[in-house]
Amino acid sequence: VAIVEMGIDNFGQMDLLGQIVKPDVAVITSISESHIDNFGSLEAICQQKYQITHWLNEKGLLIYNAETPLLKEYAQDHPLKQRMVSYGVKIGDLRVKAYHYLESGLAFTTNMEDYEYKIPFFGEYEINNALAAIICGNALGETAAEIEKGFEQVKITGHREDLKKIGKSVIIDGTYNSNPGSLVASLAMLNNYPAKDPKIAIIGDMYGLGDKSESLHREIGAKGAFKELEQLWTIGDKAQLVQEGALKQNPHLKIQHFTDLESLLSQLSVIIKEPRVILIKASRAVKLDEVVNSLEEKNHE
Repeated sequence: VAIVEMGIDNFGQMDLLGQIVKPDVAVITSISESHIDNFGSLEAICQQKYQITHWLNEKGLLIYNAETPLLKEYAQDHPLKQRMVSYGVKIGDLRVKAYHYLESGLAFTTNMEDYEYKIPFFGEYEINNALAAIICGNALGETAAEIEKGFEQVKITGHREDLKKIGKSVIIDGTYNSNPGSLVASLAMLNNYPAKDPKIAIIGDMYGLGDKSESLHREIGAKGAFKELEQLWTIGDKAQLVQEGALKQNPHLKIQHFTDLESLLSQLSVIIKEPRVILIKASRAVKLDEVVNSLEEKNHE
C-alpha cells in the first residue's frame, strides 16, 4: 500500500498529481480557507480538490468528510460511478455513536459496530481523521483490532497539536501551521481538554488568506471556543482582531497582545512554572515554533 498526500495550493495541481498517482482509494479530508488567496473562494477549493475523482480507478472508492464546508453538497451534485462513502462525527455514512476523553486521548464507538476505538490524540477533528482511516482499513480488509493497533503506533508530525509537558504546564503545540478551520478545531480541543488548570490560547497571524484575512481573523473571535479559557494572547496585527469577538463570548477573558517573539517568550517562561494548559498556534511564518523550542531548551537546562 502506498499512501500519497496530494496537497494543492493552486489551480491545475490536482490534475497533475492525479495523473501521477491514479489512486484506488481517494480521501478528501477537508475544505478550508488555506490558500484562498490563490483560489479566490471556498467553492473553487472544493472543485479543485474534487478533481481527484477524475483520476480514481474505475473500481475505486471515494471517501469524503461530510462535515467540512461545501463537500457533502458538491459530492451529492457530482455523483460517481465508483463507490462513495462519507464520514463525520455527527453526520455521514460512518459516524460517531459516542465518545469520551481519556487521560491518553479519546475513545469512541461508531454507528457501524460496538467496537470502542482508542486514539492517542485529543480533539474532535482527530476522530474525523480516524473515521477516514477506519473506512480505508475496512476497504483493505483490516479488522477493527488491526485498525486500532495502527492508531496506537501513529506519531504526529512535529508541532501539529502534539502535547508537551514543559515546566508545570501542558503545551498544545500547534505551531506547524494555522488556518481558520484548524484554529477553530484547536480552540475546541483546548476548551474540552480534561484538566482543571487554567487554560490559555496563544494565537498568531494566519497567512495565505488574501483580501479576506481581516474578516476571517475576526470570525475566529465569533466562532472559536473561548468560554473555558482564562487568557487569550495574540501576536501579529491580524491575530489581534480575534480579541473583540472572544471578549463578547467571555467578558472575563484576560487579553494580552505582543509585537515580538522575545517579549512573548519572556512572559511565557514565567507562567509555565505554574500548572496551566496552553495552546500555541499560528502560521509557520510567525515562527512560534521557535518559542516552543526555546521553552523546551530552557526547561532542560
